[in-house]
Amino acid sequence: MSWYDYDKTRVVLEYRLMYKKYPSYVLCKFEEKLAWEGEVTLIPEGIDAEPMKVRLVYPEGYPVRPPKVYPLYPELPKELWGHEWHRWEGGYICHVQPKLWNVRYTAVDVIEKIHVWYFNYLAYVNKLIPKMPDEGIADISKNVGD
Repeated sequence: MSWYDYDKTRVVLEYRLMYKKYPSYVLCKFEEKLAWEGEVTLIPEGIDAEPMKVRLVYPEGYPVRPPKVYPLYPELPKELWGHEWHRWEGGYICHVQPKLWNVRYTAVDVIEKIHVWYFNYLAYVNKLIPKMPDEGIADISKNVGD
């Protein structure tokens, strides 16, 4: 039995929260797992970049285990993984240290972190910051006009 068959209350909560905060995201199935697909649109001012389409996949064992978020488009270079990029070798984005995952987090919390990740990623590849921050959104204001 999957987590969403077992905990229907949690599925309804996830759906309501996502629909309220991210109504353009679509709930779907991916490889027999429940998933959300949508766009991440937080882009640093002055950077010409497209929104990033992502797929958030709920694992078996959710909410004890965190979802994985895969960038779908634009395609990110496969070699850009590891701590420097906050991506796992499998290509999914590190949105929280595994030991800090909390069962109260929802897909909305994860997508909010993915927006921040994309902002930081774009700031880093466009040399607005010297490295991606471990937490929070990068402060690019000190680099503006340099």
